[in-house]
Parts: sequence; C-alpha cells; structure tokens
Amino acid sequence: MFNLKTFMKKKLSKKSLSFQIFQDDSFGSLTNNEQHKLLKYAHKRSYQAGEMIFLQDDPATGMYILAEGEVHVMVNNAAIGKKFEIGTVFGLFTFDSEIKRWYSLKAKTNTVVYGLFKPDFETIIAREPKLAFNLIRYSNRKAIDTLASLYTELADSIGAEKSLSIIFKDY
Repeated sequence: MFNLKTFMKKKLSKKSLSFQIFQDDSFGSLTNNEQHKLLKYAHKRSYQAGEMIFLQDDPATGMYILAEGEVHVMVNNAAIGKKFEIGTVFGLFTFDSEIKRWYSLKAKTNTVVYGLFKPDFETIIAREPKLAFNLIRYSNRKAIDTLASLYTELADSIGAEKSLSIIFKDY
C-alpha cells in the first residue's frame, strides 16, 4: 500500500480527480494529463458502511484507490487498527501476478473507491505504454522498498541469516 496525495475536490468525478502516484522525485511524476488518462480506465465503486470491498484469500484482480470515506484492513476478521488516508492504494502489486489477497478491505463508513483491474491495465499497456511503464516501475520500486523494510525488521528480531533464508526461500 502507498499513499497518493489528497484528491482535489470533495465531490469527485474522473474529470476533477487529481492525484500524484510518484511521491519520490527520482522517479519523476505523472502529469495531470497522465493522471486523467489513468483514471479514465478506473471504475468508481460506492460501498455502504460495513460492506466488504474485497475478501482475504480471493484472487487479487486489481487495485483500489480510496477516494472518500474510511476503511478497515481486516486480517482473519480482525481490523489492524490503522487509519488510511484518502488516496491510499490497496492492491498495487496485483497487475502482474496470480496471487490471493492477503487481507480483506471493509468500508468503515460510506466509502468510494476507484478500481483499476487487470483487464484495464492490459488496455493501458496497449493504448498508453509509457503510462503503464511508469506505473509498473513505481510498483516494482515500492515492492523493493517494502522487502527492504521487512528484511530490516526481521533481521532485528530473528537475525540476518534467518531473515535472508526466509526471503530467499522462493527467490
């Protein structure tokens, strides 16, 4: 998960919605035009408080951008207790993998998300290859940063050798 900058307007439409995917200047940034191009492929979904957005162990078929409301990340039916900001993306790493969801996402309040799914991403690859490349490049960098953070935490608690053996198990 990573956070996008806050959306511009409370009443959201694809035309007015604006966010910044790249938070690290070394990766450059998406222009407003590229942001709008990305959003034209996204699907707006509304959920009532208590409604499930996706379920743990279901096939991961795309990412969701939190546009309005609040959500719970649930693991084995227990909320993890973190507050997520408008613009948080869930499921960024799902476009090029066949994995199951590691957690459930549940609307805490009435919630709006924008979903971008594998077929949408395939269309972006065909129509907007530079945009697809920038999204994958950021996704890969985020995955590396997450793995590095995980390694550091594991190494501190169980030691570097055991941490590396876990990381390299399926490498």
